[in-house]
Order: sequence, then structure tokens, then C-alpha cells
Amino acid sequence: MERYEAYKDSGIEWIGAIPVDWGLAPVKGVSKIVAGKTPRSDNEKYWGGDIPWITAHVR
Repeated sequence: MERYEAYKDSGIEWIGAIPVDWGLAPVKGVSKIVAGKTPRSDNEKYWGGDIPWITAHVR
């Protein structure tokens, strides 16, 4: 089920098609990248807040 009216080829094989009104940018261009560890799950300060964070697996 498509969520957008139209798609275009991203030009990157592993990404595939993206919505026509989307652009592409490197992660470092739209975020702050810092190295570190995943916070302990028992420290509520880091969980359920308004600061999103992700874990990346580099290939």
C-alpha cells in the first residue's frame, strides 16, 4: 500500500524509490553525529524524552 501519490528513483540501489517531493542528504548534513554507548535502560533521563537518537550499524 503506497502512502504517497508519486515516487521517483532515488538513484541509490539500496534505498530504492522515494516520494517525489523528498530529497536526499547525508546523515551528517541533517543531524549531529556523536560516538558513544547506548544509555542504560534504567536511567529514565535518556528514555521517553523529546531527543531522538538512533543506533547505526556500519557495513
